[in-house]
Amino acid sequence: MTGQQAKASLVPGTLSRCLEVGATVRRARASESDVTGEVARQLGGRVLFSGTVTDLERGTRDGFAKGWVSITGTDANTSESAVVEFQNENLLAYQNGVPVATTPDLIIVLDSESAGPITTEDLRYGQRVQVIAAPCDPRWHSEAGLAFVGPAGFGYEQESVRWNASVGETPPAIPVVAEDVDTA
Repeated sequence: MTGQQAKASLVPGTLSRCLEVGATVRRARASESDVTGEVARQLGGRVLFSGTVTDLERGTRDGFAKGWVSITGTDANTSESAVVEFQNENLLAYQNGVPVATTPDLIIVLDSESAGPITTEDLRYGQRVQVIAAPCDPRWHSEAGLAFVGPAGFGYEQESVRWNASVGETPPAIPVVAEDVDTA
């Protein structure tokens, strides 16, 4: 891949964003702050749900880890429920049966204690988790982007729901950080 191809196709600022999230986690842990909330803010997103994994179905089909996780609410979400459907990555998030975020936006499951990420393969019954949603690169919400990585691109009939539970809203662009892009 040439520098020009990379600049046209890769998400700018990704490495800087990763470093910023890591620094945010370290600062929040050191100050005993709400790490998950701080990560959500750093990513420009929001905390969707807090709870305990109470059911899980996962299997390998067509080369993908496909399934869902059911989460029973705790803390501010007591008496509520959430389901996250996945195919290697988290694709759809429902709260009380209502879709609250879908791919291509980010749906991230974090450990409630450490705020460490939990991959779909590492989900376990009884885990205390928090689910956050954050905006993806705006290009993924174009008609072509949604056809490729929106819910329909994974075989779901669910309409795309933005990280902030709106339909069709475009988030602010992710800033370009020059050192992340090699233009050579």
